[in-house]
Amino acid sequence: MTTKPSVSFEMKAGEGGKLAVYVTRWVKARGEKGPWNEFTTATVASRTLPPRRDAVRT
Repeated sequence: MTTKPSVSFEMKAGEGGKLAVYVTRWVKARGEKGPWNEFTTATVASRTLPPRRDAVRT
């Protein structure tokens, strides 16, 4: 059990700049559910990767 859980999500290529919306709630080991937390939003980061060395050049 943890009191400060961390979560990460992987997004598909091309999704940079989109808005991600998250909402969470606690679920106890016995299945009891707590209230929903407030919505949290974040902009999906994007980065340009260097070309692969084995990429075919045309």
